[in-house]
Amino acid sequence: MRTVHKTSNIYRHLSQGAEFKSLADVTAFGADPSCTADASGAIQKALDSVSASGGGIVCIPAGRYRLERGIRVPPLVTLLGDPAPMGTVLLGCVPSSEDTACGLIELMESSGIRSLTVFYPEQSIDCVLPYPPTVFLPGGMNLRTVEDVLFVNAYIGIKAEYNESTCLYNVRGCCLKTGGEIDSVGDVGVFDRIDFSPCYWSDWPENPGPVPEESVLQWQKTHETSGLLLHDMEQQQFTRISITGYTYGILFSSRPTRFMGSGSFFDLTVRDCVYGLYAEEGTYESNCGYASHAYPILTAIDWRCGYAVSKASIEGERYSVFNGCPPVTWWYDGQTYTGQFRFSDVKLSGPTKGRFSLTSKGVPGSLASEDIAMHPTGHVFADAFETVRAGSTEQTIQNALDRIGQRGGGRVYLEAGCYSIRRGLRVPASTLLCGAAGSPQRIPNQGTVLVCDLPDCAESEMLTAPSLIRLEGNYSGIEGLYLMYDRVALAVFSHGDPPFLPVAVRGRGKGHSVLNCCICGPFYGVDFRDCPGHLIRNVVSGCLRHHYQVSGGRGTICNCLANGTVLYRTNGFLPMDETHIQEEFFDRFTRKGSDFIRVGEGSDEQIVNCFIYGGHHFLSVAGGQNVLVVNGGSDALGAEYLRLDGGSVTCVNAILTSDPDIRVDAGSLRMFNTMRNHHTDVEDVEITV
Repeated sequence: MRTVHKTSNIYRHLSQGAEFKSLADVTAFGADPSCTADASGAIQKALDSVSASGGGIVCIPAGRYRLERGIRVPPLVTLLGDPAPMGTVLLGCVPSSEDTACGLIELMESSGIRSLTVFYPEQSIDCVLPYPPTVFLPGGMNLRTVEDVLFVNAYIGIKAEYNESTCLYNVRGCCLKTGGEIDSVGDVGVFDRIDFSPCYWSDWPENPGPVPEESVLQWQKTHETSGLLLHDMEQQQFTRISITGYTYGILFSSRPTRFMGSGSFFDLTVRDCVYGLYAEEGTYESNCGYASHAYPILTAIDWRCGYAVSKASIEGERYSVFNGCPPVTWWYDGQTYTGQFRFSDVKLSGPTKGRFSLTSKGVPGSLASEDIAMHPTGHVFADAFETVRAGSTEQTIQNALDRIGQRGGGRVYLEAGCYSIRRGLRVPASTLLCGAAGSPQRIPNQGTVLVCDLPDCAESEMLTAPSLIRLEGNYSGIEGLYLMYDRVALAVFSHGDPPFLPVAVRGRGKGHSVLNCCICGPFYGVDFRDCPGHLIRNVVSGCLRHHYQVSGGRGTICNCLANGTVLYRTNGFLPMDETHIQEEFFDRFTRKGSDFIRVGEGSDEQIVNCFIYGGHHFLSVAGGQNVLVVNGGSDALGAEYLRLDGGSVTCVNAILTSDPDIRVDAGSLRMFNTMRNHHTDVEDVEITV
């Protein structure tokens, strides 16, 4: 079922003729929603117009839009369709082609698409036509997002080349040749709720004639097809993946590369495929200096680590699992290793070949997919809506927030621009402060940037002094903002002592949210202590101390990345580079005492698909009960992956690179299907102190 996003207020205000530089309606640029004329030129004009204003959201109201040529979504622009079922449908009327270096929709850095359906009216199962990828992510850094998208009858659904932090959420459809070809992704991609199946074409109500599901299934199983084709995955995170009816359910490729494949899968279903999981042999030399000096033979699966797979059902007529990875002797220690799958609570239907391990009898039965629903807080915001123009003062922003709060809540939308915040903004109950970014972002030279110009404070006062943003009352939050502590970043870069500045976001109520934001440079990121029911989703952060401090229980932290590169990859906003990032940032600050997530009193906190590089602890728990961690990844930590001082924690699919791995001073800890570098045996852990 399609996830419904509350975007109707944006459409309503656009339909009333409001002219916002960072919001646009494609029909105002001449796009025809009746499918009688090519809409690609008008849609591109709308996208380019919003891009020229610094980024924002381009809305496509419900209708049928004919695309006779591809469109390009510029940086920090989101193309947003109507979320209703059968709402916004794009008809791919481009010529048939084998070209894979372009796409019907091309996404640039920190751009995204959401709530769209794509249908190719000339496609036929009786004579399958090749087309370029429906969504193409060309090479480049910074995350791109594909969310709530249906491919009815694509040839290739998504192709991503050399990206960072690729994000696919609720992507479904019938993709005849390949559902998703993901090539060279690092730092760290999230793939959640992916479902590729012939049924999406056979059940499509607007098919001009019958499309038997059995015919689609037969074609896919006999034409070298793959649900997912993964190559050079650097600790990527997968949840709720379902693949039906391909030659290869998931094909792990080993072409010449800069790196290898590793990551974690939770809740995976591969059915009715010739091969379930297939890892190619991989005896190719690296073609990139990043890896060639140390790893002379690169394989489909990282021979130092691998893939952790929990709660899965994998079918394959010839092989359910085929691991062709050869043994590799590492020059560093002379030991021989082989890339492998590490399974827990996995049902295999079909023969197997190659190395894999089953590490436990199964993770707890309570860890079903519905336990990681990653849903919003459930609060429905009122339609009250105000837009603050670019260049407005802090007081103008606060006045708009106060007016919306007095009306019972709603949204305040900040146009793309740079805003200096000297006193701190207060967000009333039931109110969202929204920036221009309609999907996760990482680059600050566009979009809505709030620069922290708060006065310095004492080190002991950072968590109590007025914060950059204070969420007041219940169900208040922020979305699509870039929070920049430029004075801290510049001090770090110049080897000086950074000023002590207050926390970026503080909440003191229930149902608070931080969505699709970037937090760059504070000592403390989000302080949600005593904030039950909180939601922190799709946030990238670089904090000198702790990124998230939460308590109160029943909260969710998902799809979040912590990496000090946030301070350095600023695209001209600050004159910084990464030449000395290890000693300037990681060694001097974060490895000494920057925890990613700290959980206090309360119960039922969920932490899903989160990753940190170069911090202190991944997780520190003091009193939190029933804390669930799924696909928690880390690299180059300065201390333990997890420290428990009272409470109870369950971890599934932890990726560990630090030593020692855990520290339990008090409480109860269970760890299932843990993966470590060099395949050091990590038994399932159950500790009570």
